[in-house]
Amino acid sequence: MNSDIWRQSEFEAELLYDATLACRVIQTFLNDLPNALAAIHAAFAQGQLDTLAKAVHYLHGSAAQLQLAALVQHCRTLHQQASAQSLDHSQLQQLMDAAEQAQQYLSRYLATSGYQAQ
Repeated sequence: MNSDIWRQSEFEAELLYDATLACRVIQTFLNDLPNALAAIHAAFAQGQLDTLAKAVHYLHGSAAQLQLAALVQHCRTLHQQASAQSLDHSQLQQLMDAAEQAQQYLSRYLATSGYQAQ
């Protein structure tokens, strides 16, 4: 795994190597991710900077919990831009790309773990 995208070993260590808990946390994140990204997109498109900052902050917290390094960094940058009222569409695209990469890594982890969502 690319540690620039996901620091898997750090994530697992934080959960005391509890594979079931890790899978549940990942599944919850993956279930919430489409709504979080949709909220970010909508706020960005409408220029609602306060709403954008809150939506990005929420995603940042979730990504940090899972040690998704690239996504955390892109959330931080977009949050700073929203706070400075200086939006850059390329940064939004980079965040979306990082979210897609994270989703792929996490989905692969779940698939190889044999975890069955309840």
